[in-house]
Amino acid sequence: MTSSVIFAHFWPGQHRYVAPLLPSGAIAAKSDYVEDDWLWLFPFISVIIVLINERVFIEKRGTVYIPAHFREDNLEVLHRLMRDYSFATLVSMGDGGVPSATPLPFLLEAEPIPYGTLKAHMALGNPQWRTFQPDCEVLVLFQGPHTYITPSWYEEALSVPTWNYATVHAYGIARIIKDSALLYEHLKSLVQTHEAQFANPWPFEDLPSEFVEKKIKGVVGFAIEITRLEGKFKMSQNRPQNDRTRVAAELRKSQDTTLTTVGELVGGFHEHLRDDAANVTTH
Repeated sequence: MTSSVIFAHFWPGQHRYVAPLLPSGAIAAKSDYVEDDWLWLFPFISVIIVLINERVFIEKRGTVYIPAHFREDNLEVLHRLMRDYSFATLVSMGDGGVPSATPLPFLLEAEPIPYGTLKAHMALGNPQWRTFQPDCEVLVLFQGPHTYITPSWYEEALSVPTWNYATVHAYGIARIIKDSALLYEHLKSLVQTHEAQFANPWPFEDLPSEFVEKKIKGVVGFAIEITRLEGKFKMSQNRPQNDRTRVAAELRKSQDTTLTTVGELVGGFHEHLRDDAANVTTH
């Protein structure tokens, strides 16, 4: 794979310089600057990025900050959060680098392996679907349970508050579902998935076909074959075990199910899920 060349362009004093950016993102030492008087042709350009390989751009830009102790890579754990918190935010890049975002209900399918496929739909009038490009990734943000953590639960008095949360970022190429029969199946599956919680599920199949066809014309369905997943479970892993035990216990006392869920995660519930998945794989 060829590498990209990135420069920062600025004017110290009356001189124009091109300063190479290091892989870490820092600007190189001044001894490495290159004075280049021809840059007067671009007085309004503050940053010049020369991308030799488009794939490098896709790989470099799509990341989330995850310290090692908060990182979750187990696919079973990530998929479970994505299914439990399936109302997620789709982010794509439009013309001129302007981002678009829409919260949508998603369905996760296990195939193709390893990461699976996400399916969803939006209103035909929503312009975001027009931003989908075959060479540009979209991002789907799955926000799991989260809550404020008070430092009064820590043994060390000299501490600060924080926020515990679990999130999964899914990346992939979005492709429009053009087959009306496949779109119908997606909508039926979505309805059946969420109607399953009721004693008497609403029968999607009983709708008149003409009515369904008319409604389908007003939406755009799409599928995202997931190319990579990033999971971050920030659940007090950076605190001493006594603090984690106290935080989990305090959260479990709450009547709020979100807080009790975070308490379970702080107590290591997702670690148990990871262990269970490993046992299924090895036995």
